[in-house]
Amino acid sequence: FDTAWIAQHHFHEREGGLPSPLVFLAHVAAQTQSIRLGTAIITLPMENPLRVAEDAAVLDLLADGRLEVGFGSGGTPTSFLPFGLTFDERGATFADHLHLIQSAWRGDSLTHPDNHLYPPAPQLAERVWIATFSVEGAVRAARAGHGLMLSRTQPRPADQPGLTLDQI
Repeated sequence: FDTAWIAQHHFHEREGGLPSPLVFLAHVAAQTQSIRLGTAIITLPMENPLRVAEDAAVLDLLADGRLEVGFGSGGTPTSFLPFGLTFDERGATFADHLHLIQSAWRGDSLTHPDNHLYPPAPQLAERVWIATFSVEGAVRAARAGHGLMLSRTQPRPADQPGLTLDQI
């Protein structure tokens, strides 16, 4: 294999059940030498964006520059509630978090002139992939120069958003 992509899912073991893809990929990086490692996806609204930026920067160093970072807004409505969010808030939160992560990776000041991401990771800004289920999302990803990830199982039918992957 040339690449391996790991998805993040909270609470729903039938959808993968891996809440910490960067931790998992750090273990994989320690066991491999050349395979590219990617997140497909980190559910960005549910994460602290600065922690994601830092953790991805450290992992990319440990993996000798082999990390690809995929982000998405999430597709399982009930997973948002324990994180204090509603499904309807995910789009705006995703955009805010993505902007902060990219700003941190670029080396921008983080609310104070002395606060910058360490370790620096400007290279990660060139390896961002966006998962989307809409034409508008694909256009946004393209305009930003990001890679595009599509799903063969999404979106779920509007009248049955709770279907498991086995049911789709």
